[in-house]
Amino acid sequence: MISVFTRHYLPESRLDDVDAYRGWREEGWLTVTPGETTDFEMIEADILSFCRDHRVVEAAFDPLQAAHLI
Repeated sequence: MISVFTRHYLPESRLDDVDAYRGWREEGWLTVTPGETTDFEMIEADILSFCRDHRVVEAAFDPLQAAHLI
């Protein structure tokens, strides 16, 4: 059996850019990182935690600004 999990991140400073962002955060679809830029250390910690709890076979990502996490 294969399961797919997704997590989406956005810096707090961008919450007002799109009307839906606040609703997505409240519904649990969007993880907001504090500050002006995306907190990649927080994302890395989330990935490592998820890998400890699940048998991860593959991790997909958006290559825009994620080069150091690859």
